[in-house]
Amino acid sequence: MAWTAPITWASASVLTAAQMNTEVRDHHIWMKAFADLITNSTAADSGVSTYLRIVRDVAANAAYQSWVTSEAGYRLQVTGGGTHTWSDGTDPGSRDVSLARSAAGRLLMTGDGITANEPQFGVDYNGVSGQYNAIFVRLTGDTQPKVSLGVNGSGYPSVLFGVGGSTAPDVTMTREAAGRVLVSATSGHARVGSLLGDDSTDANSFYAWVAGDSIPRARMGQDGGGRPSIAMGAGGANALDAFLDRDAAGVFGVRDTVMRGYRAAAANGTFVGRVTGDGADQFILYAGGRGFFGDGITTLTKAGVVEDADFRTTPVSGTIALDTTNSDLYVRVGGTWKSVALT
Repeated sequence: MAWTAPITWASASVLTAAQMNTEVRDHHIWMKAFADLITNSTAADSGVSTYLRIVRDVAANAAYQSWVTSEAGYRLQVTGGGTHTWSDGTDPGSRDVSLARSAAGRLLMTGDGITANEPQFGVDYNGVSGQYNAIFVRLTGDTQPKVSLGVNGSGYPSVLFGVGGSTAPDVTMTREAAGRVLVSATSGHARVGSLLGDDSTDANSFYAWVAGDSIPRARMGQDGGGRPSIAMGAGGANALDAFLDRDAAGVFGVRDTVMRGYRAAAANGTFVGRVTGDGADQFILYAGGRGFFGDGITTLTKAGVVEDADFRTTPVSGTIALDTTNSDLYVRVGGTWKSVALT
């Protein structure tokens, strides 16, 4: 029977039997059909022969349940505490998914709450492990999240990672500034990050330091000239002082605050070194074994006869040393030291 709009009565209208049948009988029948879908009981009402039943279960914390006829369990239950539970309708004592307000500002979605290692998903507006407005994932029995995505106390977006259980997350990935992402462990551990902008040293770089450092200990990126560069330092507040750069095609350079060297593949595999600020090379080492030294060659000196024990490793043939007491120049030939007096 379809619902019809109630009649609008006018003064002195004559009431007819047809009107009474429509306005009273038919409308009551229509409303009773919905009343038959709602019961007040402590168990499912199996006597209602419809495809959908809505049950108010007083014993189940004032729960409202939605059932499909002939099934043993509900499909949806909403308790007075606000918990929404979904099931497949096969077992009235089980559930598949539950969404509950577990604390002030927190929603938690779980499975049956019993199965081991069952994932739980939640939203926390008040803070979880130092985060706010967080979305987190944990397993059955955990009180701390394994993964949490939210905003930290400084207002920066962050992702937390941990082992779960009662252990707080110990790895954090945070957007700490424009174009900068930081990955850090607990205090005292190494920290790494990436910088998309330019901090006047290396742009588009990855860097690493120990908690408490204000300047990285290592950074890989590109320098102001657009060349790939690796910078290294002592950490703390100490500036970076050693660098490895790609100077040109097939050429890399090693430099610190005092010395500068580079290898040029195009120049017969040479390695060149110079003091920072010099306009000329201090030395050149060639792949064939030859070398050029701008200020001459200095060899081992000893006040007395030269012996193998004077060297850190056994010297090879051709090794040269100087006896400063007797002014003798020694050369090792085979396994023997030979000398000549200098005049």
